Amino acid sequence: MKKTLLAIALSSAFVSFTPAVSAESEIELSANFGLVSDYRFRGVSQTNKEMAAQGGFDLAHKSGFYMGTWTSNVSDFANPNGNGLEIDAYLGYSTEVGGIGIDIGNLYYYYPANEASPNVDTNEVYLGLSVSAFTLKTSYATSKYFGVAGSKGTIYYNLSGEFPVSDSTSISAAIGYVDPKGGATKGYDYSVGVSTELNGFSLGASYITTSGDLSDTLSGTKEVAKGTVVVSISKSF
Repeated sequence: MKKTLLAIALSSAFVSFTPAVSAESEIELSANFGLVSDYRFRGVSQTNKEMAAQGGFDLAHKSGFYMGTWTSNVSDFANPNGNGLEIDAYLGYSTEVGGIGIDIGNLYYYYPANEASPNVDTNEVYLGLSVSAFTLKTSYATSKYFGVAGSKGTIYYNLSGEFPVSDSTSISAAIGYVDPKGGATKGYDYSVGVSTELNGFSLGASYITTSGDLSDTLSGTKEVAKGTVVVSISKSF
């Protein structure tokens, strides 16, 4: 499930990229494609601990408005009786005020051909605030939270930091928390990792795990919330 432009790269295994354009250009188009050893969303594997191919497009205006789409293969765990895909679409606005980065928008998670009852398609609005190396993002579910009964209003908080160690390499860390409504499951997720640029590609490795009810509830589901190392390779255009 696609992170916004303010999120750290390792948690989604992608690196945001803006191509070089002339000063007169008002609109910038970028694309990305990558492979990850395990697609983790908020600490939980969406591919039953298998590899995923992922890619997306972003369109950004110099005013700060942006829109985009992102796709990944998923398992039946994420898209029950569907076609094995997740497609995200988002629209937002980012700016900076007094040294504080602000990112606000809407993100829709779509699972084609999904036959679950109730449907797991989900809509969230989000607000991200960044200062120096740190970003705090809050996501609020305006629909059911991935099909869970009574879960509208579930909130997800994520605090992340990214710290350069050289011109091409950085380390990152993040902690997230699901504040549930209805039958949604609360719990924490954590990640720490490193990424580097090599010959135009971004290479990453991160350790991702969960705790609390989130970990306990999903411990018997092929251990999809158990800690693991995720490696990635991606290319931006």
